[in-house]
Amino acid sequence: MTAHDERVRPLHKKLDGNTYKWGEPTGAEEGLPPGQPINCRCVARGVVEF
Repeated sequence: MTAHDERVRPLHKKLDGNTYKWGEPTGAEEGLPPGQPINCRCVARGVVEF
């Protein structure tokens, strides 16, 4: 999930709202998880399926 403001990178806007498995590449720079690319302000939200 992005910060939803004007500073969000275009690539991260495209990735926002998608679901990824923990530990697998995301599509961000070098496949890094949310918050890991330099100056990234994205966060991961957990999804629990029963």
